[in-house]
Amino acid sequence: MADHTAGAFLRGYTCTADYRKDEVVEEYKNNPLIEAFPKRLSKSELMERLFRTPYYNSDHRNLELEDRLELIDQIYDEFMQPLPVHIDLHRAIYSMIRRGYKGRNPQSPSYTRQFAIGHEKILKAGLDGNGRNLAGVSPTASTFSLVGLSGMGKTKSVENILLQYPQVISHETYKGEPFIRSQLVWLKIECPSSKSLKSLCNNFYMGIDRIMGNTNYYAQYSRTREDTIDKLSAQMSHVASLVNLGVLVIDEIQRVNKGASGGENRMIEFITELTNTFGVPIIIIGTFKAMYLYKKSMANIRRAIPVTYMEHIIDRMENDAQWGLFLGSLWNLQYTKTETILTKELSETMYHETQGVLDITVKLYMHIQSHAIIKGGNEQITPAIIREVARKSLQLLQPLFDRFRRGDTTAAEEEFEDLKPKWLELNDYIKKVDYRVEIAGILASEHKRALQQKDEQQIIKKLFNHAKQNGLDPLIAEQAANSVYQASQGMDNLDEMIELMNKQANEYRVTLEQKNIILSLPKQKNTKKIKPLLHPKDIRSIVLHGEEAGKTIAEALKESGYIKEYDEFL
Repeated sequence: MADHTAGAFLRGYTCTADYRKDEVVEEYKNNPLIEAFPKRLSKSELMERLFRTPYYNSDHRNLELEDRLELIDQIYDEFMQPLPVHIDLHRAIYSMIRRGYKGRNPQSPSYTRQFAIGHEKILKAGLDGNGRNLAGVSPTASTFSLVGLSGMGKTKSVENILLQYPQVISHETYKGEPFIRSQLVWLKIECPSSKSLKSLCNNFYMGIDRIMGNTNYYAQYSRTREDTIDKLSAQMSHVASLVNLGVLVIDEIQRVNKGASGGENRMIEFITELTNTFGVPIIIIGTFKAMYLYKKSMANIRRAIPVTYMEHIIDRMENDAQWGLFLGSLWNLQYTKTETILTKELSETMYHETQGVLDITVKLYMHIQSHAIIKGGNEQITPAIIREVARKSLQLLQPLFDRFRRGDTTAAEEEFEDLKPKWLELNDYIKKVDYRVEIAGILASEHKRALQQKDEQQIIKKLFNHAKQNGLDPLIAEQAANSVYQASQGMDNLDEMIELMNKQANEYRVTLEQKNIILSLPKQKNTKKIKPLLHPKDIRSIVLHGEEAGKTIAEALKESGYIKEYDEFL
């Protein structure tokens, strides 16, 4: 089905057009390029096709040492465990191919008119107010960017999805009329080591010649001295139209040199021209180094990027259910004499040593088994063996992994840029972009925070309006809205914030009602204080009665015996 020996160019299979009669999208009907494209695979069908594992038999444990070591070597190339992210990738790729062909129907006179006008003239004219080019075609292509951590299977995932569909479809007749042409559904190329846009274009022509077998575009265009964006994109678009290209996949995009290409804006402009003006869908794959294409001159870049642009960022896997699924499937390929059941401790140890990098996880598991088999004994896998092998096999990665474990991102950019976005203001970046950004892995929590902060004012306004509707004074409502948002640090979803707002509003209403009840109670009349009765021998009583009888205090106290004669104690 696939030929991986064609240099840097992935080769799929060729078939004859078989036009579908069950198209459900009205705008896609009567388009031979779409009708010849196979029906979308269901989720279960895709998962079944993508899952790949070498043949395994428990009797393999009893084979000789060398045989078992050879079987372990097969794991790296033959193992693939599909994950939910692959479903999203498949849907995006399938839809962008069909949507791209919507605006390039060869049955349409406006599409044919492009060849008469010339792609260079169409390029210079751009698009009119209705989104049509000079030939009257409305491009419907989109761009999909897949960037992320090295070793997370970006390239392998896209390749395996592409290989589920034909690469070349041969047309002969359509609805009883001659329709002789070839349809290149997908083409995957790599950025060359020379790093220039011109070399990238040459790789494009070379790839088409290699896949199609009967073209000579490389010889025709590779020697041209033109290297302007207009010229290069016009030539590529012309060739893409001739072969009815469905989607162009550009891998290792981080190789494009900023200096050699004229800067990141030039690369964005180049891709934009191919997509916007001529409707060639493009998938970009690269490591975090490729982020330089988007992080600078954001205002200009945002104006250039198509509305349908989507960016997908893949980071290290979290230690969650997906990690358990991946490691559990890998763990079944065990060739040690003693079977080791995957426990929570073993899983956590593997995650600690690999930090959720899938490529590293597969390699470490292979090294662990090889170490246990060569060492001999019962060949059981233990946390101690995992740590021992990791210290040796992943020695160069340990300093960076230690930073991951500590949450430290202060390493030099040159040392860190392949393992985390080179610019550390990821949240600011996401808040500025208008297009769709999806993030998988550890960075997902940062993405969630950025999205919340991006809509901070709208969220606070919604909380404020909700508080007012619940009877709070405007000033109190504003204070409460800000208090609730800050309490969650923008991380809770809106429903949770509103629930907290309701709680605060209820507490405020209860306090207000209690205050009103107290204020509404009738005021009590002031009454004279009733003096307590005094004992007759109380000095105060004696003095009071003495005053009433016209006696002095001394006289009253003396009569009562409280004041003695001066000679009483002589």
